[in-house]
Amino acid sequence: MELPASDLLMLVLLTIVAGVCVMVAVCAIGRRRKLPPGPLALPIIGHLHLVGKRPHRSFCDLSKRYGPLMYLRLGSVPIVVASTPEMAREILQRHDKDFSSRFRTAACEAIYGPSTSFTFSDTGPYVKFLRQLCTTELFSAKRMASFEPIRMQEARALLRSLVADSKINSTKPISVRPKLQIATSNIICRMVLGEASPEIVPVLLDVIEALGAFNLGDFIPLLRWMDWQGCVKHSKLVAGPRMKAAFQAIIDGRREQRRGIHDPPKDLLDILLSASVSCPQNIQMSDEHIKAVLQEVFGGGSDTSALLIEWALAELLANPTKMKTLQEELESVVGRARMVQESDIPNMPYLMAVIKETMRLHPIITFLIPRKSTQPCQIAGYDIPANTQAYVNTWVIGRDPKVWERPLTFLPERFLCDHSHIDVRGQNFELLPFGSGRRGCLGWSLGLLNVQNILASLVQAFDWSADEHELDMSEKLSPLMTKMKPLHASIRLKLSESLFHDNGDSNPRA
Repeated sequence: MELPASDLLMLVLLTIVAGVCVMVAVCAIGRRRKLPPGPLALPIIGHLHLVGKRPHRSFCDLSKRYGPLMYLRLGSVPIVVASTPEMAREILQRHDKDFSSRFRTAACEAIYGPSTSFTFSDTGPYVKFLRQLCTTELFSAKRMASFEPIRMQEARALLRSLVADSKINSTKPISVRPKLQIATSNIICRMVLGEASPEIVPVLLDVIEALGAFNLGDFIPLLRWMDWQGCVKHSKLVAGPRMKAAFQAIIDGRREQRRGIHDPPKDLLDILLSASVSCPQNIQMSDEHIKAVLQEVFGGGSDTSALLIEWALAELLANPTKMKTLQEELESVVGRARMVQESDIPNMPYLMAVIKETMRLHPIITFLIPRKSTQPCQIAGYDIPANTQAYVNTWVIGRDPKVWERPLTFLPERFLCDHSHIDVRGQNFELLPFGSGRRGCLGWSLGLLNVQNILASLVQAFDWSADEHELDMSEKLSPLMTKMKPLHASIRLKLSESLFHDNGDSNPRA
């Protein structure tokens, strides 16, 4: 049944009039508060016209005029934007409890339902239970150590794959990003599901894409029903159902395997299935919850690591002296008779400096996942209303000339000297790759280990080269910050191929 054109026009006009009334009311209330500074908002759309294709850069330009804490309205959604370490600390540490809620998009609702998402749920018994489960089980030091063979095996498999491609066509540069994505996805899949599942990776990446897509209806709710961009329809009818069907088949198969067996859990799926029958009575852990957690662990730990390694390799290729310094460190600590191991990493400060500098200059997530205030509060003397979203612009913080000398220069040495105290775990607000506080990333240790292990293996195993045009550092948001031109590079073996087997020594198993 379709509405007549006249009725549809009337409905649109009523929507606009209602929107104007809401905006006027919001503005009247706002004048009675001391809100952070910001540009003049337009009716209905607020400041949406100022966002642009690269919001981190648009908000950077605005912060130069309106200061380190800005107040904006994206449609009907009030937001504050923190653009300095001090303002990030205010939100993430001093007002951590006030900003403990999340903004749920229509795509999130369509994919996960009302309450199954861990990342996008409000703080409560369910989120606290899962955080404790992740801290004590999945991401504990003991569990991370038990997964070390998986990380090492996939790093070796990556090296073998690169060698195979170079032999097929020695004159053609290798497309690096797909190789990295396979390696990091396999690590996560084996940790989560017990085995690599290449067929599920495109399904999960589609969910990530759907969750990160801009949807006008999220910011102008009166227009949500139109779904102009098709985001909600795709999430509800394609991305969500495909993900749930794939995981449900895996869950059912694992339940059948576990029937009558009481072995200790071997992977995240085992842990979640055990938790579903032993969790407190006030916690619901259905299959829908399990599927949401599986998806979110994958989304947080696979593509992000691959893209960061690609940025690091590109910067090392563009800065040969930095590449040489890292190669010399690997030569000194590890040598050429064996492959680098995770036990070597604490003895390689320059490797960690390279990774930190890449995180600073090329944050994969330019804004931390927005938080939402649960009650009114005051920040830096300004009134922040309840239900205000907080955006922390990690991209602009990493390029702040008041914090970083020569901020646009790739300079890992800064983390061995003036900024040697800066860590990545959320205690230093100059560098926040994993967020901070009660909504910070729980899997930071896994992500960091993956990047350290794979990057060290790549630099130890090969001499790298690339044409100058491959080293264009232009960026693209999709929704993560990727290198606009994917890296293509050539390799030359430095080590014996026999080392690229799972045991990593000169006597590979048959």
